[in-house]
Amino acid sequence: MKGNWTVVEAMRYARHDWMNQLQLLKGNITLQKWERVQAIMDDLIVQAQQDSRLTNLGKPQFAETLLTFNWENHSFQIEWEILEEGYTLDIEDEYLVKSFNEWFSFINENAKPYEDNRLFIRLQKDETTYVFSLEYMGEWKVDLTKWLNDWCLHSPITHSAKLIQQDQEQFLVHWYV
Repeated sequence: MKGNWTVVEAMRYARHDWMNQLQLLKGNITLQKWERVQAIMDDLIVQAQQDSRLTNLGKPQFAETLLTFNWENHSFQIEWEILEEGYTLDIEDEYLVKSFNEWFSFINENAKPYEDNRLFIRLQKDETTYVFSLEYMGEWKVDLTKWLNDWCLHSPITHSAKLIQQDQEQFLVHWYV
């Protein structure tokens, strides 16, 4: 991760993202594809709500990491969903960022380059713990099992992690914190 974005750099990337969406809207309005216009607007609203939930977690470094990740060159892109508002993660921000950066580095090294690789991150709360679901879709080069076991042993915030599914084109891990 680059780390220290200036306000001007952050605004430039955010403005670029918004301009892409506005051009998409404008093109579909011009073509009078009203259902597509509505779908784009709905997606923009959902993304704004998710960005709000992310920034309201009270973990500014973590929020910055996710919000700026796709602005940089990686072998995969990320999306996220926080299922409910009002989550209060009892985890140090720096440990959360460190753990995700370890995941991102591992995936970046093992995702097949130049493919449409995506990591979907979902945060939800079970009865007593928070669960990050990490669902990767794209070309994949290695078995995740050994790395996951090693990672769990040294992670300061992991209660456990469970490999739910894995094949050459996807994996799903539930990470309990």
